[in-house]
Amino acid sequence: MKTNQAYLKRKAQKQSLYAQQRMACVEWVPASNLTFVCLPTRR
Repeated sequence: MKTNQAYLKRKAQKQSLYAQQRMACVEWVPASNLTFVCLPTRR
């Protein structure tokens, strides 16, 4: 997602909104690449 410009724009907008409204926000930033994570297949 770090290279998805549309995602990064929405993320910045949300961060700005949270800051303006003084809302608590927890952001998860993985320490490494998550290429090993696999989504379950549909049956």
